[in-house]
Amino acid sequence: MTPSRVKKVLTISFLIARVLSMGVGVVVRWCCLIVLDGGAVQRVRAGDPPKGVRDRVDFEMVRASAGTIVPRTVVIDDAVRARLVPQLVILGAGLDDRAWRMPELAGVEVFEVDHPASQRDKRSRVGDLQPLAK
Repeated sequence: MTPSRVKKVLTISFLIARVLSMGVGVVVRWCCLIVLDGGAVQRVRAGDPPKGVRDRVDFEMVRASAGTIVPRTVVIDDAVRARLVPQLVILGAGLDDRAWRMPELAGVEVFEVDHPASQRDKRSRVGDLQPLAK
């Protein structure tokens, strides 16, 4: 990832953190949801790029996303922890898992807003797991 792309991702992340620090409990996800098979993730972890064009596109998307998703997630999580509000609205929630993995949200009502198909997909993936948030 180029330094200018890293700067852009961090700037957007810090802007979201700033909005959260003002007591507005809304997280906006600006990335599109890309659902890839586990094979692409495993190949990136192994550093084993595939030969075929389609598989290589998935491989490169996963590899490029790793450099933006991790810092963005850390910044937004820190902002949510720093300013807990009674209600948190996550717009474009996709596969966001904060309600399931952040114990700090145990007393917070979390509302996820997204396309019904995205929400169905998430519900099928979480199965019987119960969110930590209300």
